Amino acid sequence: MQTPAAALLLVLTTLTGLCAAADYPERAQRTQSAGNHTWYIDPDQGNDGNPGTSPSTAWKSMSPANRLIMSRGDTLVIQPGEHAASLALMGEGSRQAPVTIRFMPGRHVFKHGALATGKPQISNTNDAPNEAKAMAIRLVEAKNVRLEGKPGATDILLEGKAIFVCMEHAENVSLNGLGFDYVHPTMGEFLVTEVEGNTMKATIPDGTLYTVKDGSLTWRGPGWEFRMGGYSKVFDAASGTFQGRFDPGKTVIKELSPGKISITFKEGAPTMWAGQSYQNRNTRRDCCGFFQHRSRNIVWNNCHIYYMHGMGVVSQFSENIMFNNLKIAPRPGSLRTNSSWADNLHFSGCRGKIIVRDCVLGASHDDAINVHGTHLRIVDQPAPNKITVRFMHPQTFGFDAFAVGDRIDYVSCKTLVPYASNTVSGIKKLNEKEIELTLRQPNPGNIQPNDAVENTTWTPSVHVSNTVCRHIPTRGFLLTTRKPVLIERCLFEKTGMPAILVEDDASGWYESGVVRDMAISRNTFIQCGEAVIQIVPHAPQPEGNVHENITITGNTFDLRNGTAIRTRHTGNVKAEKNTFTKDGKNIPAEKAVDIR
Repeated sequence: MQTPAAALLLVLTTLTGLCAAADYPERAQRTQSAGNHTWYIDPDQGNDGNPGTSPSTAWKSMSPANRLIMSRGDTLVIQPGEHAASLALMGEGSRQAPVTIRFMPGRHVFKHGALATGKPQISNTNDAPNEAKAMAIRLVEAKNVRLEGKPGATDILLEGKAIFVCMEHAENVSLNGLGFDYVHPTMGEFLVTEVEGNTMKATIPDGTLYTVKDGSLTWRGPGWEFRMGGYSKVFDAASGTFQGRFDPGKTVIKELSPGKISITFKEGAPTMWAGQSYQNRNTRRDCCGFFQHRSRNIVWNNCHIYYMHGMGVVSQFSENIMFNNLKIAPRPGSLRTNSSWADNLHFSGCRGKIIVRDCVLGASHDDAINVHGTHLRIVDQPAPNKITVRFMHPQTFGFDAFAVGDRIDYVSCKTLVPYASNTVSGIKKLNEKEIELTLRQPNPGNIQPNDAVENTTWTPSVHVSNTVCRHIPTRGFLLTTRKPVLIERCLFEKTGMPAILVEDDASGWYESGVVRDMAISRNTFIQCGEAVIQIVPHAPQPEGNVHENITITGNTFDLRNGTAIRTRHTGNVKAEKNTFTKDGKNIPAEKAVDIR
């Protein structure tokens, strides 16, 4: 029987002599740790030829750690600096003695070009399914792992496009006290500082790379660039809203000095004013900020996301996810006004409990929270107990949407009302968009063209409390799940569209499904887009109720126009004890509420 000391010696012998290049071996090529040991990484003072067992004999890169399978009580202490390799962690701790990855205070910059890559298929993000996606930290089949830093002092930064943390089949993972940012954000920005005549002067935030040539500006970063224009927003910091417009095609841009530009309008007057910020992004969805796939029991505590690229924090077919005191907002003192290229928190096909509490969400180009499943269209019935289903949206496909034993509902594409259920007993992936399902029972005899199925096993309950939602041009929370939903004591400030939106469709985004139990209680809505709470499924030929059992009680609405609550094709809606004001005057419920 091998002693712990002998096992440790074997580990050190195996690791001796590793080069500093990125190295990501498979599990079979790794060495099992005996547990309860501490290793050290110091990118400035370390050497990968060291044993890594003390601060003075630290490794230089993540590569030696990537040859371990970590065990209960193991700790990896990582000093700040430039990291040329990803951390590709495998291992299993225990609840009492987790594997701990401790990022020491300072800037941890993950360099572009040498990080681990993979091709995960990510919901609502799959514009580049065959392009490798870089990952700074990757947890594969890892259990009982704690990632930690010092709140407000430990920052993980990406030099190029990458996923900060990718979890695949991970369990009992926590992120604690970490900040996340980009060295060169993929959202181009400038702040207008002066307007005179037909010319605006503007400042570009530090870290935002660009070139000016022939009167045009191109945003750039390691491995990417795009010319100014296309999808953009104008953010007005004084009002906390998105207003105004800017078309660079009608201007001539000059660089006055590094980070300072002039923008001269060839025709007409400037369309922005001093204090406003222009936000510009390439809409190609090629990556996301964080990816949590087929993982469970994930907890975030006291983290701050200053900037992330793509669809934000994507949780896909994962269960029991909690966010405590997460803040998504630009770094204080920075000229940046955007933190999230698209959604903040995106949940696709999850189950168990989703809990978001005491958070600040926003500074995004899309929704703060989106919880949904996916409708797949029925395109064939090859046998009485088989159906072929197809992903329909061009940005959502390729992932495993079913497992044996999952329950499905058959859904009318016209009414969105489920009309039968079944259980998956076999799965055959035909291609990246089509799946053949074998079912325990025969198909119903009333399937119509373009009807869809929803995986009802993977539907979560949702509880959001004491959370602030601000600086968003679109919606606050999108929520479509049949499990209980509670939104309470939240503050929604000036969302450009409805603060809370409940839809469901089988013809556009194909985001499912029905709502059966939702409570919206004691929240404050300030000047949000209207209807502020909108419950409107996209049923082309409504027949009966799609959603049911929704209570909206004790909320305060400061209205922009006059409609606080609008519902369609929804049964048993109760809107009680809410307060409505407009322009400082109370308005009666019958004028603010439209329930049909």
